[in-house]
Amino acid sequence: MNYTKRCKKENLDASPLMSPNEPRADYVYFCGDIAVVVEEVNGRSRLKDVYKLENTVKRLLDRGRYRAIVAVLHHKKADTAVVKELTKRKQESRRKPVKYETAACDEGLKQLLRGRYGVEI
Repeated sequence: MNYTKRCKKENLDASPLMSPNEPRADYVYFCGDIAVVVEEVNGRSRLKDVYKLENTVKRLLDRGRYRAIVAVLHHKKADTAVVKELTKRKQESRRKPVKYETAACDEGLKQLLRGRYGVEI
């Protein structure tokens, strides 16, 4: 892709998108018709982190405004169960508008989004 879309970051702790008691990802980047959902994990990721991503993705799908939703687990290290779950979700979402990704560092996240999806965070 030779163009990039600039994104607006929204912290989900203070967002009306999700109810306060609902499990949710940490933030979403809104990039025109693409939404990038990010769950930040310090250290090792767990299955509950994947479920937070999934819950947030479902809420965005209900809104129906996005051509694509990219769900990113941003972590240093993954639990074995997390790797299996994300692999399964990646395979299931091949032809769907939701794509599951992982990134290990901030620069890796930026490169992933810029290279595959044409968005600049």
